[in-house]
Amino acid sequence: MAMDVPSQSGITSDNVTLAIDGVLYVKVVDPYKASYGIEDYIYAVSQLAQTTMRSEIGKLTLDKIFQEREMLNAQIVASINDAADSWGVLCLRYEIRNIEIPDSVKHAMQMQVMIPVAVIPYSRSFHWKIRFLFDVTC
Repeated sequence: MAMDVPSQSGITSDNVTLAIDGVLYVKVVDPYKASYGIEDYIYAVSQLAQTTMRSEIGKLTLDKIFQEREMLNAQIVASINDAADSWGVLCLRYEIRNIEIPDSVKHAMQMQVMIPVAVIPYSRSFHWKIRFLFDVTC
């Protein structure tokens, strides 16, 4: 069964607030436990996915979240499976769908991309001129 995990806010270790949603794939392996071991296993698994995501986000910087997406997914699956075993549910996979960052952070990231400079010779001597790569000349 595929379940949408609603968007939730989390704060990275470098204090950037993110909104992340995902998709969770679960399977009922013990119908008795799923029926009598917990009141609503779908709600419980969804809540556990959200709280685990917030916890894992808090351990990483913004850069690492984009780099370690697969590891983040695997840690969430492992955490859910630890708890959901007594509920008769097995989490097969968790996938982060969207990561939304604040506009101010997007703007700062775009400015970082524009800052690279190239050292370009402007005469036959050993003098150098620095030019920005984005249509701004010195």
